[in-house]
Amino acid sequence: MKLCLWFFSTAVLGPSVALLWRTRQYLADASAVQLTRNPDGLANALQKLNDEPGEIPGGDWAAHLFVVSPKRSDHRVSAVPDKGQQRVLAQAWAATSGQPVQPAAMDFRALQMQLASTFRAAMTGDAQAIARLRAAYQAVAASDPALAVQMPNPDDFFGARRGDAAAIARLQSARRLGSQHTSSGQKKDAESSISSLSMMGFHPSVKRRLKRLAGMGAHVDLAAQKSKAWIVVLVLSVILAPLFLLLIALFLFLIAIMTMASVVFLVIWLAVIHNVFILVGHR
Repeated sequence: MKLCLWFFSTAVLGPSVALLWRTRQYLADASAVQLTRNPDGLANALQKLNDEPGEIPGGDWAAHLFVVSPKRSDHRVSAVPDKGQQRVLAQAWAATSGQPVQPAAMDFRALQMQLASTFRAAMTGDAQAIARLRAAYQAVAASDPALAVQMPNPDDFFGARRGDAAAIARLQSARRLGSQHTSSGQKKDAESSISSLSMMGFHPSVKRRLKRLAGMGAHVDLAAQKSKAWIVVLVLSVILAPLFLLLIALFLFLIAIMTMASVVFLVIWLAVIHNVFILVGHR
């Protein structure tokens, strides 16, 4: 019974609800453009939400209610530091600006936003932003070396941008270490998330939403949004589609056998109970 319910939820009900949810998000975008008459504003907002950190600890059950997927961005920190690490980060960041830190007034969300904006400025070549990131990283390394190991070195970002193979390798190593730390430090309840019941995500691609907004008059650089990922998806679909259909057929056959076996055992059990009542009645 659980197997049948899981298959129905994952392969039938989940994708249907996900498609309906995606359609509602497209309709919400169109309604926003119709009400505001400003497609560029919505397009810029979607891009900003997609770039900024958006994941909330313990909020997986409500991920389908977000404007964009909270796990869409690639460069944000996936693991949320604990209170002690947040205090170290806040103190290190405030030390780069020469301002004292009040622990009661710390706002880690605001700190993340400042780090993201400073990082973007540094990647454009802003010398002051680069110096501040370096100083903050050195302050964290001096206060909490274990936390600094989980963070990528800003110099590696700048070196990777210039094509430094060693910097790229260090960034990949730091990312793998951060992923392992996240998986070991955070336990997520998959059954509490409505999106986990579907083989399809509840959030449409931001690129696809921007393409629709471009059709409504938004000035979006679609050339920068294009990628060759659809080619890989198409090739994999052609290769794996027959295997996937065969797997579904075998799975349905297994469900049918288990269902028939359950019915047979139920009939046998009812027959035994019926005969017992007949014997008792004759006595």
